[in-house]
Amino acid sequence: MAILVVDDDEEYLNYISKALTPLGHTPTLVSSGEAAYKELDNCKYSLILTDLRMPGITGLQLLESARRIDPLTVTIVMTAYASTDSAMEAIRLGAYDYLPKPSGVDVIQASVRRGLEYYELRRALIERNVQMEKFKRESQETVKFIQEISSQLRNTLGVVKDCSSLITETGGKPLDPLDEAASLLLIKENTQLMSAILDDLDSRHGA
Repeated sequence: MAILVVDDDEEYLNYISKALTPLGHTPTLVSSGEAAYKELDNCKYSLILTDLRMPGITGLQLLESARRIDPLTVTIVMTAYASTDSAMEAIRLGAYDYLPKPSGVDVIQASVRRGLEYYELRRALIERNVQMEKFKRESQETVKFIQEISSQLRNTLGVVKDCSSLITETGGKPLDPLDEAASLLLIKENTQLMSAILDDLDSRHGA
């Protein structure tokens, strides 16, 4: 998973990079919000660690932009000027975590590990919801198709039944040859229609 670290302090950027190496991550490092914007245009990041106060584009502005681009992106805000107000604002805007600077390697690693797990859980949940919606649509289409087939078969069977009754229920009187021929033709045509309907059903089921 791609990680972006944004801080105007080059030394702290390297510190974060070294902290994440044991976790198996090689993050992209940029030293300004402007550079981070360019990265977001070119790559999809699962997690962003950003300094709160930077010249130009601030961490909170970057946080808002990142969430507009991809709501799944997890953002961790870092600052050397920690305060309750800034922490609340960061959380309100969607930050996953809020870390004071400097933070220990173990604290950074724990926050990133939890953030990536959270990202994976949300992504899996969305994928499951998409699959459920697809299954729901397919189920509705199947029910509709079965109803259409049922209606066609009922209509066809009704014609066959009527023709059979005309032939067999004559009260002992011979059926007019023309009526008998017409009835037999209708039976043949409708049994062929039923066969075609069933063939269509088999082909769709096989697809």
